[in-house]
Amino acid sequence: MVLFCFSFPPISCRMWGMNYTALKEACMTYSKGFDEVEDLIMDWGRGNKDLKRPLQEIMALDNNARYPAGYGNMSAGNYLLSLVTTDAKAIKKLMVKGEAVLTDQGKRVFTLLKETPAFWCFFEIKEKLDGDFMTIIDQMTGMEHLLYSPGVSGMQKSGESRDKALSDPYAFQWGVSADSRRHQV
Repeated sequence: MVLFCFSFPPISCRMWGMNYTALKEACMTYSKGFDEVEDLIMDWGRGNKDLKRPLQEIMALDNNARYPAGYGNMSAGNYLLSLVTTDAKAIKKLMVKGEAVLTDQGKRVFTLLKETPAFWCFFEIKEKLDGDFMTIIDQMTGMEHLLYSPGVSGMQKSGESRDKALSDPYAFQWGVSADSRRHQV
């Protein structure tokens, strides 16, 4: 499974131990702040002339019967998220641009992303933990991560997708070329 991951710094996880209630609360708080950050990134992407063609090509997947409805639009959003949230310099630039419109919660998410940018992870589930938590192993690096994902948990409950290499709704099924990095924030 390929997943676009956001990870709390390891010190944060150790700080909470395996108190899943506190961890889930932290994930939900992060998610609320991330909604603001996501809106800012989408606005930036819509206004970026250099991204017009790549975004149109990705969104054209909605017109391809091989893909489910909304897949192109969702993938275009993921593309924009990946351009910013995996790049500490881009995070910092957009954080400055959004200073006036972000709440303290949104600013905190940007700060966490700057400290620990998002990353791509081709993983295997090592252990299902409490609720929607699981331990995953990055198949490329061997690193272990704690993942909270209601989407992945739901897929594991389904007989059709359990333990199969399927793409999470927030994951890409195609790679981002090194060339795409030229689209600066």
